[in-house]
Amino acid sequence: MSKISAVNKYLHHLKDDDPIEQVSIPTFFAQNYFTNEGSELKFLTSLTNCRKLRTLVFAQNPLKAFLPASIGNLSTSLQVFEANGCGIKGIIPTGIGNLTNLQRLTLDNLGELYLSKNQLSGIIPSCLGDISSLTWLFLDANTLTSTIPLTLWSHKSLIVLNLSSNNLTRNLPSSIVSSISPLVGLDLSVNRLSGGNPSSIGGYQMLNNLSLAHNNLQGSIPDSLGKLISLEILDLSQNNLSGMIPRSLETLRYLEYLNLSYNRLQGEIPSGGRFNIFTASSFRHNKDLCGAAKLEVLPCRNKQKESRNLSSLKYISPIIATIIGLVVAIYLLRRHKRLRKQNRTNVVLDSRFITIVCIRITTCSGEHTLICRHDEHTDTI
Repeated sequence: MSKISAVNKYLHHLKDDDPIEQVSIPTFFAQNYFTNEGSELKFLTSLTNCRKLRTLVFAQNPLKAFLPASIGNLSTSLQVFEANGCGIKGIIPTGIGNLTNLQRLTLDNLGELYLSKNQLSGIIPSCLGDISSLTWLFLDANTLTSTIPLTLWSHKSLIVLNLSSNNLTRNLPSSIVSSISPLVGLDLSVNRLSGGNPSSIGGYQMLNNLSLAHNNLQGSIPDSLGKLISLEILDLSQNNLSGMIPRSLETLRYLEYLNLSYNRLQGEIPSGGRFNIFTASSFRHNKDLCGAAKLEVLPCRNKQKESRNLSSLKYISPIIATIIGLVVAIYLLRRHKRLRKQNRTNVVLDSRFITIVCIRITTCSGEHTLICRHDEHTDTI
């Protein structure tokens, strides 16, 4: 008889009142017969008789099997469920979501769920966010698709959420924060998430580890990240982020690791706060960053000189504007006077005059006669 059969046979005879609180199947079975490839993990069904079960661990065993729907019937006292590294296949049973159904059977005491490094596919059941006592959720290194359920974003007990290395797509929701969220670790790296970084992510003020690396995120880095006052690790590398690095990040007093490489960021790299401990590796392969020589980027223009020039221009500009205004006023005044003078000399006057032509005639008798003719003329002066 194989060891897996022996385990199944023993667990099958467990009764409701068996005082078993912990089941831990050791890793050394992996080198022997603890495999169940291609079928369901029937021993989980047997464990539904253990009403006091608190811990269930069978990690690092090459099971390569499917989770049964009966997983939703496990003890309401279950707090730890570890099955990472088992090659588990198929979808996540919807029965996990039914564990919070008070009319049937609940798992309000489920605290930790580890299903990392398996072959789980399909969508992440939104009902996982309804398990109010869930604090640790690891579904990384699977082939899960679709979006991240909104119920997980608004969870009030979740401390660590790791969904990295899957095929999750679409945009992060614009509003994702519960004002009382205790979330400390959030890893969504190595997926296919798109859209921008939601500014509301700054509401996770207890967050100390945030990784959104290796996605298709676009837009600018939100200023609200400066509100993550507990942040120690920030990785936004390998995206399509643009714009400037917000100076609000200088306020992150505990930041120990920063990676903004392989984006399209530009402008001056902040130099205050914890930025003085970061090296060129944090900023390389961006569009047009500038800063200190140690960061292996172009130097920024002399801001002090530009500031002096702008300050001088601030006082000179009104004087220049006044002079220009006076010159224009004088020119207009002179032009006006010249036009008035020209109008006076161009007045058209009409004058009429008569031309009289007289001829004096002397007759033979010696008398003199004067014959005159007049013509009327009109002329313009």
